[in-house]
Amino acid sequence: MTTTTTTPASICVDCYMFAHYDDETFGSDETPDMRRDIVGGFETLGDAIIGDAHHGHDDYSHDCTCYEPYFSWMPCDICGSTLGGDRHDVDIVSKHGG
Repeated sequence: MTTTTTTPASICVDCYMFAHYDDETFGSDETPDMRRDIVGGFETLGDAIIGDAHHGHDDYSHDCTCYEPYFSWMPCDICGSTLGGDRHDVDIVSKHGG
């Protein structure tokens, strides 16, 4: 039997873009250390799926503000970056069993 676990997370813009567009998002702004931390953070997630959080509701209309980023100094839950900047709330969905 396969079960899933959903874990809420707050991630930086670089990790958000990597989750949605994979390796295409790395440009000249990222240092080799940043790239290592982002890729390494995703490797620890294994086959988990990153999805936009909806904070306990199913309203996907234009009235939903769950997609809006917010400024934070808190570390990114994937790469650990402590640079201040936008954070996105996401759900990390992991499968267990099989």
